[in-house]
Amino acid sequence: MACLLFSCILPVLAQASESELEQQLRHIEESLPEGCQQLDIRQTIRSRFTGNRLSSADIEELEGMTIRAIGFLQVGVFDEENPDENNSLYRFLNKIHINTKEYVVAPQLLFEEGDSLNANIILETERLLRTRGYFYTAFIVPHVICNGQVDLVVVTRDSWSLEVEASFSHSGGDSSSGFGFSDGNIFGSGNSFSIGYEQENESKGMNYTFRSDHFLNSRVATRISYADKSDGEDTVVEAKLPFYSRSTVWAGGAAYRDTGENEIIRAKGEEISRFRHEKVYQEAYVGRLLHTNKNSTQRILLGLASEDDTFYENDGTFLGIPDARGAQYPWVEYRYLEDHYAVYRNLNQIQRTEDVAMGITFDFRLGYGKASPAEHGDLIRYIGNYQQIIGVGDDHLLILNVSVDGRDHLDSDGHDSAIWRTKAAYNIMQDVNNRWYASIGYDAGQDLEQYEELTVGGSAGMRGYPADFQRGKKRMIATVERRYYSDWHLFNLVRVGAVGFVEAGKAWDGPIQDNNKVLADVGFGLRFSSSKARVGSVVHVDISTPLVAKDGIDKYQLIIEAKRQF
Repeated sequence: MACLLFSCILPVLAQASESELEQQLRHIEESLPEGCQQLDIRQTIRSRFTGNRLSSADIEELEGMTIRAIGFLQVGVFDEENPDENNSLYRFLNKIHINTKEYVVAPQLLFEEGDSLNANIILETERLLRTRGYFYTAFIVPHVICNGQVDLVVVTRDSWSLEVEASFSHSGGDSSSGFGFSDGNIFGSGNSFSIGYEQENESKGMNYTFRSDHFLNSRVATRISYADKSDGEDTVVEAKLPFYSRSTVWAGGAAYRDTGENEIIRAKGEEISRFRHEKVYQEAYVGRLLHTNKNSTQRILLGLASEDDTFYENDGTFLGIPDARGAQYPWVEYRYLEDHYAVYRNLNQIQRTEDVAMGITFDFRLGYGKASPAEHGDLIRYIGNYQQIIGVGDDHLLILNVSVDGRDHLDSDGHDSAIWRTKAAYNIMQDVNNRWYASIGYDAGQDLEQYEELTVGGSAGMRGYPADFQRGKKRMIATVERRYYSDWHLFNLVRVGAVGFVEAGKAWDGPIQDNNKVLADVGFGLRFSSSKARVGSVVHVDISTPLVAKDGIDKYQLIIEAKRQF
């Protein structure tokens, strides 16, 4: 019976033409023992798409059955059963692309042959696989059901991973560009490497990065990055054993980051100062599962951290530089997440499967230790995030976010920088292609240094104004967007969307600008997302015009950038 599915059908699915596949399926159906049922893998996946949300009923109804066998189906980048992709060029690209190896996928599964099927674990594994950048999508589907047993197939579709990269970004007067080479799935191993040249403002140089979410097919994630730039060197080394699943008991990790950047201070569309900011961060931690059930998971982490921020003047420094600061402290962090997920499409990406953590996700870190300069006294360091996502039926989604990042020095005033951020966003899904999106955010800070001040303009919000047009300790931005996720698939390579938007907001309560007006703008944009290359970035091309406070700035603002969301 083992050959019935995994030695026979899967190679056929991967290599045979449609007519050969139909012949093989007929042969298998004839040889099925009495009482066994064979399911069509493709039809099962198609049946999950029932509107804005995806159904997982085909897995849930098998709860408690014994998993008899697990098979793997690696689908190529281009679908040769689609007439639009069945041409000589795309067939050639499929041949030279090395699909992700079975030995890479298998260790990432959270279940084994012989287990009793737990639908939550199957769906959690799907979500885990879909986080991997080298997959376009992933599903786990039943194929044969026989006398209380089930054969599962792990279906993964690869993204094109070998890329020659060229990038350009223009936002509110800032421009950056770069080019390089990357492979996000080296020889099908799931590991990635990139080398490239980047130029941003006056900084330019080469960078090299290696990353693995499962180093040597273990569950250890690593990242090593080095950049040799005209204004300094950046080094990042990270290794961690994450909470791989909801039931993972232990986690831990360590990180070292030594990076630098030029901080540019602007107001009213003009640069007023700049300086060099060097940051060194070191951390080591261990985490443990506290409690888990079918509704929620709780975890605790203990760690040590060291932060150092150093500032240097350069030719553009006119307003002075912040004082150097540092801290060394132990910390404790509590995490809570509800185990409620929904699968959407056309939400943050175009025509993609997206896993959304419904309910409450909360984490809060509290540290206490020594600060530098020493006269500031001991430091209380706190970082927290709260998110709640509420779904009303299949067509409405409310997202609430609150976060804080701050420090409190016990023996000094005026150095206790902290920022509180709040945001509410609402999605109305009229149909698969047409959506409304509205959001309002309010942020507030205290004792903020120049580079920490809250700004509006450019990609920070208020797209009709130059970058950092207004700045201060408080900020409010409200946005309404009419979004269209088209079915247009350029050369079967690029998905296209469009948006119209109106925004209002301001930043205020700053040392430079005290009398800021409420700004408003209106505009439209296009969205482009690759359906074959490594998926995740959405290219934004937005053109907008200011409605108030228009004196001294261009009538239209153009922003071109890549983001993680529509």
